[in-house]
Amino acid sequence: MRKAGAALVALTVGLGVATSWASPALAAVAWEKNVATGGDVDNGHPKNCTVDDPFSHSVACWQPYGDVLWISNNSTLGSTPTAVWWNYYPSDSTLYRQGTCTFTSTGWGYCNKDMHEGSLIKLRVCDSPDSDRQCWTSIISTRA
Repeated sequence: MRKAGAALVALTVGLGVATSWASPALAAVAWEKNVATGGDVDNGHPKNCTVDDPFSHSVACWQPYGDVLWISNNSTLGSTPTAVWWNYYPSDSTLYRQGTCTFTSTGWGYCNKDMHEGSLIKLRVCDSPDSDRQCWTSIISTRA
């Protein structure tokens, strides 16, 4: 009886270890950094936009058709607005991708992103691309 009990304990411990190895550790999601290309927005202004940043006078917008992130730079102060985005997939609670889209010119610029259809996109605009960027707008949520 003692051998059977020891074998059961060894089997139970072995299954516990195998189960823990079966769940891969979550790796940190790297930041994708893009520089926007100047462009013209269809119909003057895209939808799904942040509120105008009162300091840099910039707006970031998500265009689900074509997965395009638009960013405007209407500042006369020479700012470099940066759209900061997060993509959650397959569920709305799992961070899949994240990144920035910086625009160095005036007018509208865009970054093409290839997101999973229907996935959650969170977006905000900041007044500079560095790690100390000041973000004055709230985060909006939309769908790819």
